[in-house]
Amino acid sequence: MNFKKYIKYIPFLIFLMILLCYHWKLAVVTADYPTFQTIVSKHPLWSLTKDGFLSYRYATWSSRSLIEFDVGILVSVPAEIWRIVDSVIFVAIAVLLSKLLVNDDEKSFFYNCLACFFVGLFIISFSKILESAGWLATTTNYIWPICFILLHFYLLKEYVFKNRDLSKFKKIALYLILIVTLMEAVSSEQLLAMVGGAYVFVIGYCLYKKIEIPKVIYLFVGLIVLNFIYDFCCPGNVNRVNVVTKLGFPDYSNFNIINKLDVGINYFFSWILMAKDIFSVIFLALLAVYSYLISDKRKIMLVTFIPALIVLFFAAAGFANFSDVYSYFDLTNLKYGLLSLGFIRMISCSVLYLIIALVPLYSVYMIYKNNKELGYFIFALLVLGFGSVIISGFTPSLTSDDRIYLNYLFIMVILDYLLINKLLEFKNKN
Repeated sequence: MNFKKYIKYIPFLIFLMILLCYHWKLAVVTADYPTFQTIVSKHPLWSLTKDGFLSYRYATWSSRSLIEFDVGILVSVPAEIWRIVDSVIFVAIAVLLSKLLVNDDEKSFFYNCLACFFVGLFIISFSKILESAGWLATTTNYIWPICFILLHFYLLKEYVFKNRDLSKFKKIALYLILIVTLMEAVSSEQLLAMVGGAYVFVIGYCLYKKIEIPKVIYLFVGLIVLNFIYDFCCPGNVNRVNVVTKLGFPDYSNFNIINKLDVGINYFFSWILMAKDIFSVIFLALLAVYSYLISDKRKIMLVTFIPALIVLFFAAAGFANFSDVYSYFDLTNLKYGLLSLGFIRMISCSVLYLIIALVPLYSVYMIYKNNKELGYFIFALLVLGFGSVIISGFTPSLTSDDRIYLNYLFIMVILDYLLINKLLEFKNKN
């Protein structure tokens, strides 16, 4: 047996061991865990009656039926099962990152190490967010759907679009996995909107490149539409909005669509401007470097470094405790949006928001001119990440311990990983 071909998988094995050790130290029975245990004890998990778990949650609180069913199962079994499965989920995300974005067998060991590093950095950097509603509830609600949708698009890319010749049994199994992973992912309202947008980009790309759209795509689009209807008709969602508004944000009931967009836009750009996560900073820097290197107009492309420098300035200001400057521009906890500010402060913040929006878009445009597929892919991911935070303005729970940013943050992980890969490819070619 040739063991050399398995060496590239060693980083994933080591990462799994580290994650198991890490998970075994986590306090699991906290936050939402006891709440779900109580609900399951009163409303049978497997019952399909009105008093059953699924019917009760749909009627009173949430349309995340599949995700919450998973949580219900996990709180009904020993916590060790979640510790093991959750560790495997994070490793699977690292595997899928490498499989989806890299086609370099010679350097697969390095890229597998890099994928594990990024996922590990994600866990460490946002551990406070991941434990905000309890590790079990938060990872099952936010991280597991990410893994499911990555697996869904990997199988779509490798087997559906490449039209692999499969036996009837394997084809049925493939379609079942595609459907289950899609349904699990879009059970999250935020990810539902993102996946819907992703399929718009996929279909748009196929039409532009005159690629035949596989018929199964229409099935998936139909399932996404049905999930939108399912969420829209959910009485539990309406009740949750009323309860959260009354208890946590009473003024939200007076917001119009402009106010909600304003809040969502501010939450997105203020998060980036104040360097609240390392992955956005890395992305701005990598994007500037890559667009600079591939451009013939390098003096002009120096402008693309400005957003990264601005963000680094505020990161340094926060670290050095320059409270006057930092607090003036820090709007990350502003519930009422830019329009609630004084004119000078609103204009000052808006100018910086425009810089960190338009300059990176110019970089993406330059990448698109050099490599249309890469530019389109980066643009699509940025739109999806932006949209995932913007829609938070349409919920009164927008200040729920930064969990609204988790999907956006993983978009940043994907883009950082991708751009490092492209920078190394550029280096090798030149």
